[in-house]
Amino acid sequence: MTGRRLKPQQRREHLLDTGATLFAENGVVFPDWKPVDLTVWPAENGLFQHYRREGANVHTGKKVSFYSISFVETNDDAQITHWSTYVDDDVHGPFLKTAIGACGPCHADEYMRVLARHFEKHSITL
Repeated sequence: MTGRRLKPQQRREHLLDTGATLFAENGVVFPDWKPVDLTVWPAENGLFQHYRREGANVHTGKKVSFYSISFVETNDDAQITHWSTYVDDDVHGPFLKTAIGACGPCHADEYMRVLARHFEKHSITL
């Protein structure tokens, strides 16, 4: 897509595909993990989203749900240049610890390294 500006709808679709990939890690412990509410507002250089996800722990049956808000900035080729997500750590921290065996705060590429180890351990390929 180099050399052309993407329309806001194209940016949203690209970013949501990327976001879905990042949440593939939840399927081992939370196989029914899913979005239950998503509101997206386009911006000239990306988007803002308010997202609620939920799922039941396969081992305990306990349902977990949390909201997040994200600010995503992209360049003209829809490549993400900045992504900030904010969650209530009282809920999200224990969820991550259960889902992937680690929780934040994560710095630099630490989260992606944790995911890589989790994917390898459970033979998950994307």
